[in-house]
Amino acid sequence: MSAAVTAHDFPEIRWQGHWIWVPEEPIKPSGPLSAGVNPQAPETHGLFRKTVHLDQVPDRAPARITADSRYALFVNGQGVFRGPIRSQPRRLYYDLFDLAPYLQPGENVLAVYVKYYGTPKSYWMPATPNLTLGKSGILVFEADLGAAGWLVSDASWKARKSDAWSDQWRNDIEDPVGGGVPIEVFDARRFSHDWHDAGFDDSGWGAAQVVPAMHIGGFAYTQPPTDPYGPLSPRPIAKLGGQVQTPATVQVETLDGQVDTSVASPVKRVRAAAGLHVKRTTPVERLPVTVDVPSSGMVRLNLDMGHIVSGFVRFEIQAQAGTVLDLAYLEEPLKDPTSNIDVRAGTRYIARGENDRFQVFDSNGLRYAYILVHGGQGSVTLQSFAVQEQVYPWEEGARFTCGLAVGLALSHTGELAALRWHAADERGGRDRSEWGLHHPGLGTALGPRCLQSLPFQR
Repeated sequence: MSAAVTAHDFPEIRWQGHWIWVPEEPIKPSGPLSAGVNPQAPETHGLFRKTVHLDQVPDRAPARITADSRYALFVNGQGVFRGPIRSQPRRLYYDLFDLAPYLQPGENVLAVYVKYYGTPKSYWMPATPNLTLGKSGILVFEADLGAAGWLVSDASWKARKSDAWSDQWRNDIEDPVGGGVPIEVFDARRFSHDWHDAGFDDSGWGAAQVVPAMHIGGFAYTQPPTDPYGPLSPRPIAKLGGQVQTPATVQVETLDGQVDTSVASPVKRVRAAAGLHVKRTTPVERLPVTVDVPSSGMVRLNLDMGHIVSGFVRFEIQAQAGTVLDLAYLEEPLKDPTSNIDVRAGTRYIARGENDRFQVFDSNGLRYAYILVHGGQGSVTLQSFAVQEQVYPWEEGARFTCGLAVGLALSHTGELAALRWHAADERGGRDRSEWGLHHPGLGTALGPRCLQSLPFQR
C-alpha cells in the first residue's frame, strides 16, 4: 500500500494548477476597486472534463483539489472525492488523495461538477471578491503523475455551464432561516446522464477560462495562493462516508387536488399537499413500487427511514419524460400544512424518461421523506430510494469525556452515534440532526471544546 498523500507531497507554495471557470460566464475586472458581495448572486453549475493518456499508471499520484463553492470529482466515471469542507471564506480548504487507484493505462477522463451557491447557506459563506475571483464559481486541481508530468487545471480542460438546475425556488423563501437549507431543483431532460464517462462526446463544449486574481497590489496570478481565498489549507478532517440506509416502511397515498405549479419551492408544494383529502392509502412491504398517477390528482409516497439518517438522498424511477417528483425531508411526520418550521429541505426532480437515477448533491438530515408524484399520467415506478450516509468515521467502543460541567459519559457506541453528525459534518446547518439534538439529554449543551475530545479516527 502506498503512503498516504499529505501536504508534504506539495512542497512548493504556489500551485501548479490554475483557477478555471466555465466559458459561458466571462470573468472580467469589475472596476478599479474590489467588488462587494452580491446578495442576489445566482446559483451556478459548471461541468469540467479533461482527457489524459497514460502509457503506464504510476504507483502513486498525489492530487489535490478545491472549488468555490463545492465540487464532485469523477475519474473514468467513478466518484472519487467531494468537497471542500466548510470554512471561513478567506481560509479555503483543499482535499488530498491518491489519484493512482482510479487511473488505467490508455485514456483517462477526469470530470468535475462544481456548484456555486451564490447566496449564503448555513454551511457556506461567499468570499468578498476582488476584481475577478470570488464573484462566481471557481475550480483548481493538480496531480503529480511522476514520469508523465503534472496534470493540472488549465485552458486545455473542456467546460460547460449547465442549465439543468433552477434556483427560482429562492423566490419562495419567506423566512431568514429557510434560505440557508439546501433545496435542489433539477430537470433531467436538460442533462446527459453519462457526462462524466469516458465515451461521452464533449466536442461541443468550450475551453475552460483561466481566471487571474486581480486586485490592488496583486500580480494577476492564476494559481493559488491568491486573494480572496487565502493561502489554502489541507482538509483537517477525514473523508466522510458511511452505510447505505434504505426505508423501513413505505406508504402510498392517492390525493384529491392539483399541485400549484406556480409555486417554485418543492418544499412548499409538499407542505400544501398535507392538507389535501386522502382518497386511498396503501402500505407497501418494500421497493420497488409502481403507482398510477391520476389525471385529476397526485400520488404521495411516504417513506420512513426508521431512524434519523444523514447523507445524500438518492433514488431511481421509471416514468414518462416530464413526470415531476417534489420531495421534502423531515425529522418528524408532516402534519401541519401551515407550518413554516418543520420542513425546509427538499428536492424537485423532473424525469428525462430514461436513465432516471439521481443523487441529491447536498447532504440532508432526515427520518421521513415525502414524495409528490405528478405532471405525467400513467404508471410511475420508484425502483429504489436510499440515503448514502455522509458522516465521520469513528471507533467502536468510543467514550465521551469533557472537562466542562456537562456531567455526561457515553458508554455505548449507539449513544455516541447521535453525535457523529454534529461533531464531524462540515456543514453545520439548522436541522436537528445537524445539531446533535436527537439524543435525549444532550441538546446543544455540548460545545466545540467537548466535541473535540471525542476519540474519532482521523
